[in-house]
Amino acid sequence: MVERTKSEMVEEFDGVCDNIEIVPDQLNEGQEQFHLEIKPDDDEILKGSKTGKFHEWLRITKTATAESVPDGSKMDRYLQEIEAVFPEAKGAKKVEDALRMFEGKHVHFVRKKLGKAYKGYDSKPSFVPQKLLKK
Repeated sequence: MVERTKSEMVEEFDGVCDNIEIVPDQLNEGQEQFHLEIKPDDDEILKGSKTGKFHEWLRITKTATAESVPDGSKMDRYLQEIEAVFPEAKGAKKVEDALRMFEGKHVHFVRKKLGKAYKGYDSKPSFVPQKLLKK
């Protein structure tokens, strides 16, 4: 039998975010979301997966713009995590520019719950950058 691992079992890892793009939100027509692809250094973490990468989906809420996000939202908290590792992200004019601060860089990621429960659904944890690594 083929061994399968689930990302839920991984709490932290080292890797590189090698792609960040804005894509249509398939759950909310007319809205968009950021799609981040994160390749772990240890290929065994995602053994048997199609892409060999973790995928983060960060929804852009109706009240968000290219230059602002609602205070306390999941995107706001993700940006705070990025700013803690990359202080220069605080000076970014656009959300996308701040996210791109860690694109292509070797980073330690940790799974954290950033959002709140919504309409009876518990928030899902995300992998957020915690420390820039030398490689």
